[in-house]
Amino acid sequence: MNAEAIARLAREPVDRDRCLLAVREAIADGAPCAVVTGDSPAELAALLRRCLATAPVEHAAHVVAETACPRAFLESLLAQFGFEPISADEQELLSLLRIFLQHEGRHGRRSLLAIEEANRFGPRVWQLLQELLSMRPAPLTLLLSGDRRLLQVLESPAMQRVAALTRRRWRLGHGSLAPPAHCLQLSRNGEILGRVPLRQRRLLIGRQRQNDLPLPSHYVSRHHALLSERQDGYLLVDLNSTNGTYVNGAPVRERRLVPGDLIAIGDYRLRLLEAAPAAGPPAGWVPEGTRRVFAGGRPPPSRPRLRPVG
Repeated sequence: MNAEAIARLAREPVDRDRCLLAVREAIADGAPCAVVTGDSPAELAALLRRCLATAPVEHAAHVVAETACPRAFLESLLAQFGFEPISADEQELLSLLRIFLQHEGRHGRRSLLAIEEANRFGPRVWQLLQELLSMRPAPLTLLLSGDRRLLQVLESPAMQRVAALTRRRWRLGHGSLAPPAHCLQLSRNGEILGRVPLRQRRLLIGRQRQNDLPLPSHYVSRHHALLSERQDGYLLVDLNSTNGTYVNGAPVRERRLVPGDLIAIGDYRLRLLEAAPAAGPPAGWVPEGTRRVFAGGRPPPSRPRLRPVG
């Protein structure tokens, strides 16, 4: 495909609704690959999050390419597909992933892999993606997003096999997606570190840097907890962590969250908030570092006893 053909495919930007509809149709049709480009990383991330929440698939995973080395990329996919951490080399991880996808595909259960900022991937990860796309029958839809450099990557000589599968391409118009509805306010030892927008369907939380939300601490397990968006809100699941996961001071294995809930993971605190709250703190609590007073008579969150994780 020459430069003129590329330009024709992505010449006119489409709005949010048209783009979402087109991507969902591609996934429902079993397309092996689809590409969405745009000038706003935040809007592309929001689009992927909505696709993940509504895609007609049994399994879905989300990866931000900027932080993914080949091994971390495979470990993140396996973790999001429900696998426990294992000690294996890159080729063994790839084989396990292929076996899982093919098994699910044979039983009519398709998988979706949504990649944010795919233009940042290195050559080896692109080789892994080509191997995954070579499976027959294809049990996987690969949804790639990035800026205009992604099209240049796809049209390079080394990417001919992938480019042949990416005929469905759209360009997302600027300003067409609203920001995420919720975020996590992250604090440690009473100091607020910032807010994490909930842009994706699943958020893997743990000590290792390949997690979606890495929390470097000896008190946090390698893969500590998983936060998933459901139709009725967010579900927090503890992944058999050493020190446990707490919500509003109580240990939980699985818990549905509402805005204002305070999560304790190791020595970190994460509060679920509306992404654009009104001025001042939400009703019912006061900032970290002071005595907490909750509306409705809820007790203040206790500090769990922690032990270092090996």
